[in-house]
Formats: sequence, C-alpha cells, structure tokens
Amino acid sequence: MLNAVGLSWKNVAHVNSYHTPEPDGAILAATAEMARQFRRRMPDHQPIWTCLGVAALGDPKMRVEIRVTAFRDD
Repeated sequence: MLNAVGLSWKNVAHVNSYHTPEPDGAILAATAEMARQFRRRMPDHQPIWTCLGVAALGDPKMRVEIRVTAFRDD
C-alpha cells in the first residue's frame, strides 16, 4: 500500500497491531517477528508501535491486523 501511493517505510509515523489470543502462546513469536521485520525494513527509522491484544478481529481466521499511519514529506 505504501508503494501504491508513492511512499515508503521512511514515511511511517505510527504502526498499530492488533493480536488475537493464541492457544499455544505464539503471540510472543508473532511480536518478535514483527519487530524483526520493522528493523529489516526501517533500519534507520523507528516509528511509534502500539501492540494490542484483542478478543477478535473482523474475520475469525485473522490473527493479526496491522494499521500503518504514514505522512508525505511535501
């Protein structure tokens, strides 16, 4: 989506992630992987990241929903 509107990860100011409960406790693995991906994609940029546990998401098959807020430089 960022590329589609002419932006990149350097334009990201805030990331919200919403995680459903995992029966095997995999939420720690999911958040660790997200942090790893953020470091990979934004090595010199650290937007605010808010990670929240929720009871359910819009689709019962979903485990994580990610919302990104980005701004143009101009």
